[in-house]
Amino acid sequence: WSYKLKTSGLRTQVVIDINEMVIIVSKSELCGESNDGSMFLNMKLYNKIYKHDCIAFDGGYTLFINQFIELC
Repeated sequence: WSYKLKTSGLRTQVVIDINEMVIIVSKSELCGESNDGSMFLNMKLYNKIYKHDCIAFDGGYTLFINQFIELC
């Protein structure tokens, strides 16, 4: 159930580069079974980036940044 959409739904995350090219797409999950941060960590992006890459997040990920850094 999506409280934002007020109906059932799927959550999918997309990582794009500075040129708006799609780099990675997550597996879709039911809205009630996941959140932004856990989906982000499950994408294992830390295996796909390099030391000098820059990542920008919106407010939904602030609680997961330290976990992400530790996994890197």
